[in-house]
Amino acid sequence: MTEIQDLKHAQNDAFLIFSDLSELIQDVKQLLATSPDVLLDELSEDQIKQIDQLFFQICNIREVLSRPGFKVVFFGRTSSGKSTLINALLREQILPMGLGHTTNCFIQIKGEDSEFPTLTIQRGADIQPTTKLNRSEKWQSLLKEVDEGSIVYLSWPNFTNKLLSEDIILVDSPGVDVDLQLDESINELCSDADLFVLVQNSESTIMMREKKFFEDISSSISNPNIIIVENRWDCTDGEEDDVVQGVRNQHLTRCQEFLDGESRSSSQESISSRVFFVSGREELRARQSEDRGRYVDEGRGRFARRQHFHALEAEIKRLVTVSALSTKYGAHVRSALYMLETISRFLYEYSEFAQSTTTHLIVKEGDLFNSISDIQMKMEGITLQIRDQISKMLEYIVYKISVVYNEEVELIEDLTEDFSASYFEDSEVENIYFAEFEKYIIKGLVKKIKNRVGTEMSLLILENKEAMIKSIVGLLPEEKIPDELKSANQNQTEVVFTILPLDCQAVHVDTSFRFSNGILSGISPSRVRLPHMNRTAGYRNNIIYFSKLIGLVLASQNSMSGMLLSSLLLRKRTVQLMFGLVCVQSCLYAYEWLKWNHSGRAQQATKLYTKIIKERLKLCLGSLTTSICSQIKSELYTTLQTSCNLVESSLHNLEADFVIHRENLASLTKSLESSAELSRRSGAVRSSLLAFESLYLN
Repeated sequence: MTEIQDLKHAQNDAFLIFSDLSELIQDVKQLLATSPDVLLDELSEDQIKQIDQLFFQICNIREVLSRPGFKVVFFGRTSSGKSTLINALLREQILPMGLGHTTNCFIQIKGEDSEFPTLTIQRGADIQPTTKLNRSEKWQSLLKEVDEGSIVYLSWPNFTNKLLSEDIILVDSPGVDVDLQLDESINELCSDADLFVLVQNSESTIMMREKKFFEDISSSISNPNIIIVENRWDCTDGEEDDVVQGVRNQHLTRCQEFLDGESRSSSQESISSRVFFVSGREELRARQSEDRGRYVDEGRGRFARRQHFHALEAEIKRLVTVSALSTKYGAHVRSALYMLETISRFLYEYSEFAQSTTTHLIVKEGDLFNSISDIQMKMEGITLQIRDQISKMLEYIVYKISVVYNEEVELIEDLTEDFSASYFEDSEVENIYFAEFEKYIIKGLVKKIKNRVGTEMSLLILENKEAMIKSIVGLLPEEKIPDELKSANQNQTEVVFTILPLDCQAVHVDTSFRFSNGILSGISPSRVRLPHMNRTAGYRNNIIYFSKLIGLVLASQNSMSGMLLSSLLLRKRTVQLMFGLVCVQSCLYAYEWLKWNHSGRAQQATKLYTKIIKERLKLCLGSLTTSICSQIKSELYTTLQTSCNLVESSLHNLEADFVIHRENLASLTKSLESSAELSRRSGAVRSSLLAFESLYLN
């Protein structure tokens, strides 16, 4: 099998292997994307970033391997002689050359089985139609209209040069450090080269820009294959041999440090086979003269430089033919083996984390299940106990209020002493008077009841709330107890004592004057009148009573009494006595009448109305206790409901955590299975790489 056939077979095999590796890393990324957060927390951010970097790197390698041909990029600073060096290799001036920045675009030269060269220009995504050229035509003038960073594809007849017939692609790049945007284009278009020819001006040395470029290639693809050309070495003509050798040794030392150190080059050969001291312009002229059959004068220095150029050309051909497999695939295979080692180590650590996390979740799942069952069982018992306590407390409060209420109702006469309001014997005035009197009595009664039992009830409610909250929050973890529940038992509840209006103003009382010291003062009808009874009816009732009394006296069957009365009336002293009695009665009547008009009427009305209010207040005990019990029940049951809601919320959270743990366990189980499968695939890809290395690279 020839080297070219080996290269084609290797290209197919390598593309398949690296495709498998790319899919493997893609699946590892997918594994991370679908892993539960509880597992991702165990992985470091650097580990995850490393997988992303490996995927980026393997995609670049795969793209390089999928490209046909062997890509050689000439790279270096402006005016280092890159174009001239390529012209010398091709033995004719194909590329523009001169002083200064002559190449402002990328020129890619590829051999084609054709008689005429063709030119295609790509500006960004825009590709112009292919132009057919004549070999004798000075096509370089077309490049003047090409923008910086554009790509020029030059297809050259491969019969004109053996190097082009070896399926090789030569790329002439613009000089670095000309423009920042151009430098970015160089990194993008040249980083996938199979071989880099770093062209240096012999009067300068390797700079940081070149070092940074190759460091980026090492991190994004693989360690680069580099040949260093110290161009324009003809400037040493006329110098002493020891001076030339000293400068040469300095360049060799710096190139050795560069290849072994910062660039991390994959080159394993000696430095002498990687660094060449030549003059491109001198070699181009010599070769053109030889092609025309002219004699070329070779002095001692020129001879050495031409020998080095021939060695450079031979090394490039060797790398393209005999060592093409090692050059093109060796570094990538080593990079792939390193990636697989990294992936295998990552998958092992991932499996360890997943296994330990699974064990932890299984234990925690059991704890959650036990906690949920325990809280549900205890909550039922505590709720029943609290409801029973509330019922007993309400019974005590009803009893306490009933006793105090009845006692205070019996003493409401004490409240009338401080009541002062104008009273007139008028229906509208009476209604207003009695309405204000009723409000005053109720307000005073409520105040006295509240002073006696209000504080006790508030403390009793507070104690029950504290006991309730304490028993319920004991079911919750400390971190799950909200602050509002912790402070709920610090707020005292003020009970509102409400006595409904008695509507007593609809009942009228008789406040007319009655002589209390008269003969008939002991016989008196009721002073309470129905709402629509007029005063004439009251007077008529009094006359009826007097008539009955006189009739009784006259109709008495006891005649002795009649005779005695008659004898008394006929006597003088009796007349005097009766006159005195009439005078005394008249004075007393006048006194009482005056007193009645001054304040007696209002006192009598108040006294009668107090009696009515007292009777009706006794009927309001049920509504008062019902109102108070409703307030207390509302307060306590609200607290109970709030506490139960928090417990329910905590239970829902625990159940949600339980479900999440179940899902995480299922996800972890799936992740462990996927990790094991990926580890198996990683071993298979590694075996394929080792077989590839044994077949093609050893």
